[in-house]
Amino acid sequence: MQLKTIALIATRPSAIVSIALSLVASISIGVAVFHYLQDSEYDKIVASHNVLLSQANQIFNAQVGDIENSSRLLSSYFKYTLENANVEKATSALATIGLSLPSISQIRWIDRTGDETFRINFKEGRANIVPSSQLQNKSARYFVKNAFNSTPNEVFLSDIDLNIERGQIEVPYVPTVRSIINFKDHPNGEGLFVVNFQLIDMLEELRELSSAQHQLLISKDSGNWLLHTDRSMEWGVELGSGHLAINTVPVLWGALDSELSVSLFKEGNEDLYSARRITHGTKDNFSDESLILFARTKRDFYEQAFYNSLALAIFLAVFSASVSIFFLLRDKLREMQLSLLAHRLEEEKQSLVKALEAQKLLQDELLESEKMASLGMLVSGMAHELNTPIGGALMMISSVQGRVVELESLIPDKLTLEKLQSLIKHNKEACGLALSNLNRSADLIKRFKRVSVDRGSEDIVQFSLEKLITDLSLSIKPLLKGKKVEVLLDADSDVMLTSYPGVLSQVLQNLVINSIEHAFQNQQNNTIVLAFHRDGENVVIMHKDNGVGISEDIMPNMFDPFVTSARASGNTGLGLHLIYQWVTGMLEGKIEVASRAGDTQFTVTMPIALKVTDAKA
Repeated sequence: MQLKTIALIATRPSAIVSIALSLVASISIGVAVFHYLQDSEYDKIVASHNVLLSQANQIFNAQVGDIENSSRLLSSYFKYTLENANVEKATSALATIGLSLPSISQIRWIDRTGDETFRINFKEGRANIVPSSQLQNKSARYFVKNAFNSTPNEVFLSDIDLNIERGQIEVPYVPTVRSIINFKDHPNGEGLFVVNFQLIDMLEELRELSSAQHQLLISKDSGNWLLHTDRSMEWGVELGSGHLAINTVPVLWGALDSELSVSLFKEGNEDLYSARRITHGTKDNFSDESLILFARTKRDFYEQAFYNSLALAIFLAVFSASVSIFFLLRDKLREMQLSLLAHRLEEEKQSLVKALEAQKLLQDELLESEKMASLGMLVSGMAHELNTPIGGALMMISSVQGRVVELESLIPDKLTLEKLQSLIKHNKEACGLALSNLNRSADLIKRFKRVSVDRGSEDIVQFSLEKLITDLSLSIKPLLKGKKVEVLLDADSDVMLTSYPGVLSQVLQNLVINSIEHAFQNQQNNTIVLAFHRDGENVVIMHKDNGVGISEDIMPNMFDPFVTSARASGNTGLGLHLIYQWVTGMLEGKIEVASRAGDTQFTVTMPIALKVTDAKA
């Protein structure tokens, strides 16, 4: 395609409009793809956040469950040994069994005044029973006060904090939760059975859930970070560093006041956060303070996905625009070439003016008949059938014309007998082929005219049922070929009817179309059989197909208006209703249907001869 030609085509108003529409469509495609990819990326991030938060929640709940069960077992074992031995032996027994649980850091009994009556420290695989001179009063500690107000004989869990010994935070830091059972009636007297569980291993397990793309953070409801990718941010309250979640993600923190969970919240450095509030127990037996799990995706990660989506969207938009404009210019070029060729042919083939005018008259007649909805499909089919023979005739006549021009150029001094005989032979063969094609066209037109005249007439006339079916089959042949459906005629002898041929033709056409649109679902060997036989003064016409059958839900009401199984495909549900009205009304007959998978049959029974009354006349 030359640049000058492209420029000429592109400057045409229609081409400019088409190119503009193509660009708009391409940009729309790019925008749609971009949004789709972005939504997909965000969905992946949401899914990853949910998985991360769920895994963290499961680990935490499993740890809480182990703590509860271990505390109950230890308290039961302590009570049992007290009933059979003294406190010293029971304490020694607790020290032995406590070594089997590596997460335990302390076991102790605190009496009603807050004094420790015994304490066992567990460290580095060893159990150390603290001498009575080193025992402390814990009445001032918050968890002791809260525990004495808890439900007796139930496990109470303190907040998670750093373990404190003699007023100082234990170093290295030991994140601790205390499992406490408040006993009002116990062999050791009224008091608290307290087991300290270190959560170092659990927090490390939670820390390992983080990946390069998505990180897990955990905060207390007070804003204190328990787990952070930057360890210096952790335990801001206890260490006095001032690093709190409420300062890191203030807007998200405010949203969590009214929501238990939040997804994809931009905060801080435009990082994406999802958060979920959990409690380590119920309000009846655990601390009311909750934990907040955060899943964070760094800005760099999702921005890279953004740029990848944008690049792909731009590529698709440019590619689709290039392809659209290419095919548009190609089609416009072909259109221009065809226009020039048509103009030249019009000038060079004056001898075909009458034939073209006749064809124009035929087209006008067919277009006029399209005003009747029942002939719309027949016109399309007939035009398809006429195209081949008329095109063949035109080609032969054009060939004859060319040979005549060649003969004319040879007449002065180059015409030989051999060339003359060759030209005569060629023209005879071309005229024969043109005549054969024109005869075929005339036959097709004759058959179609017979169908169209019948359709347009409202008079009762005598006609051949076999010929009516044959003409109908020929008229809808292109539709049958496109749908890979074969229509077969099954009749031993013809029946001459005195009725409305147009109405009956329309009934049979609608039945065939109904089968094509509803019965066949891309199966092979699609077959419709039209059969008829005489039954006394009536004729019985059967329409059979080997399709999927009619749904039992539709069968009882299938002849009612607007009943269809394919409304999504544009069907209105009036086809069978009109068939029923025509058969029972104008044709004075009846119609029945039987259907199962692979065999559906419509049976029309109607009089062979309708009586002409004044109303019908």
